[in-house]
Amino acid sequence: MFFLKWEPNKDPDILRQSIIDLIWNLIQNVSSHNFTSIAFPAIGCGEHACSVDVVVKTMVREMKQQITNRKLPWTVKFIVQPNQQNVYDEFCKQLLSSDDSM
Repeated sequence: MFFLKWEPNKDPDILRQSIIDLIWNLIQNVSSHNFTSIAFPAIGCGEHACSVDVVVKTMVREMKQQITNRKLPWTVKFIVQPNQQNVYDEFCKQLLSSDDSM
């Protein structure tokens, strides 16, 4: 289990880059320890009230790119709280649209 520091931000560009940086750091750690699965919380979608659209699109896009580019045989799970139906719906939408573009 890794705990990486992440700073939410209301500015969409800074938020997007912070998620990209977090995922890159995570990829490095997971790779160096030869792990084969990742579970992400829906970061920033709760108390921080970050843009669900920006968070979810960035997380899904970046993980897909990393897995595809590096040919990683990983299992990735996104963890959403039961009371966050809108966040769950956005993940479903982004994952399905991501599958269509493969």
